[in-house]
Formats: sequence, structure tokens, C-alpha cells
Amino acid sequence: MKNLLIIVIISCLFSQTNIKILKAEISYNGSHPFHQWTGISKDLSLDLNCIEKDKMCDYLFSVPWISFNSGNDNRDNNMFYYVNAYEFQKIEMKFIDVKFDSLQQNNSENLNLEGILSIAGTDKKISIPLNIDIINSHFEIQSEFIIKLSDFHIERPTLLMIPIKNEIIINISFKGLITI
Repeated sequence: MKNLLIIVIISCLFSQTNIKILKAEISYNGSHPFHQWTGISKDLSLDLNCIEKDKMCDYLFSVPWISFNSGNDNRDNNMFYYVNAYEFQKIEMKFIDVKFDSLQQNNSENLNLEGILSIAGTDKKISIPLNIDIINSHFEIQSEFIIKLSDFHIERPTLLMIPIKNEIIINISFKGLITI
């Protein structure tokens, strides 16, 4: 019985799909009547948990706030303050029980995926569009969607007593490798 348990544990450890992110870029685009800006991070991490027999996976993507750079240190520090980045150090997007067995190699797919976005200590269920390209064991994923600062209870910074727009455009692009 003990040997059977060891075999089951080892087979579970080595049968799971692994995904390695090779290149990533996440950006947010904000605007104010007097100017627009973009903050960029290349620091995307992924925690993956799959049940191989069901081909179901849980994905947890995270990006540290401190990794975003808009080219203006004062603006970045101001953003860290308003999103409470010192207490909630990461943005997280969690997808649970995702089944991708319909995706084919050497194919492109467009789909919407529901998940939980966590920003500044607030979780919100959102649906985001994904464009997924798979060629052999390599993949590329791109997405663009809009979030509202008010949905995450984030006070909007002001310039000359005029607040920035409530809507922030998020762009995500990453490439990776799937190994089994």
C-alpha cells in the first residue's frame, strides 16, 4: 500500500503540464485632460496547478506594483500611493478550473475567460478577451481590456483639481513554452 501511494504521488508530480513564460509585457494606460501615460512591467509570474486527467488547471498570474515604470518616478510613486502598493504589493489575476483541451496545436483561438482580478485588496470577477496562438509547444497570448478604478475602491489622483479618468486600459502580451 505504501509503494502504491509513492507511485501515485510521483506520477502526479511528473505528469503535470508545465508552462514557462519566456517574455511578457503588461501595460496600463491612463489619461487626464492634460496628458496620457503608460506604465509598463515585464515581470509576470505564473503559479499553475493542473489535474492532468481532467485537463483542468488553476492559473494565478501576478505582477509586482514596483515593477511598473511610466518613465516618471513621481507619477510612479503617486500610483503606488493610490493603489496602496506597500500593503498590497501585487496585482493578481486568478482563473480557476480552466479547461483548454479544445485548443489545438498550430492554431489561433479567440475566447473570453472569466477570472478574479485582485487590485489594492479588492477582488472583482471579470471576463477578459484572449487571443491565443499555439505553434508546436510555444504559445503567445494577448489581451486588452478596461478596468475602472472605482471598482477597486481606488481614489483617483487629481492634477489641477481635475481627477484622472476612471477607466484604465490594460494590455497584456506574453510568450511561453508548454512542457509535459
